[in-house]
Amino acid sequence: IVDRNNRRIAALLPSLQHLNQLTDLAISLPQVNAVERDSLMHLLSKDRLLSLNLVHCSMNAELCSALPFSRMKQLRQLCIVDSIIDDDAGFDVCLRSTHDLQLHSFMLNNVTLSATHMNTLCEGIAQWRNLSELFLENILPSSYEVSHILLLHFLLMHSLHLPQQQGIHHSLMNAIARCTALQRISLSSMHIDDSIVADLCEMLNTLSEMKGVYLAGNDMT
Repeated sequence: IVDRNNRRIAALLPSLQHLNQLTDLAISLPQVNAVERDSLMHLLSKDRLLSLNLVHCSMNAELCSALPFSRMKQLRQLCIVDSIIDDDAGFDVCLRSTHDLQLHSFMLNNVTLSATHMNTLCEGIAQWRNLSELFLENILPSSYEVSHILLLHFLLMHSLHLPQQQGIHHSLMNAIARCTALQRISLSSMHIDDSIVADLCEMLNTLSEMKGVYLAGNDMT
């Protein structure tokens, strides 16, 4: 049930919560009220879903509080795409609650994350030992960090080799290297430049099951 322009898809949630055999859900939730939040929480807490795709969602306090990932032991695929993080602390709690899941596939695409979110994400990736597919694409820094990067970019005569940026990428490569079951990975448009290539190659050398690597849209020369 995905529709960028329909802001009331959430109104279907009270009906969906009665579907006891539902295993796959793709939904857009640009806004939810308290009743819809409770319906979503009830639906997800049944622990029947194998796949959850959150597309065009507003990750605000209401929605973040309705995502009981720590109780969704059957979940194998999680995608968060084209979504807005409106509650930084709440979304960090959501990410942290995924750490104990036995995910086989994870996608985060076109989402703005803070450095804290990225660190929490790296901690989770390092624990997903059954992960076979990882798609991290066009993940942008938060607005504060964008301003900070642009200022340093100007002061350093357009150098993009910033210590914080390199540190986050280094942590990400180290985390991915622990996912030894990975078969497909996309790091497209992830601001990977020449300073990260050594870490990237070292990470790929540890992944003996790898069948597909996608790196389009980065800053490597």
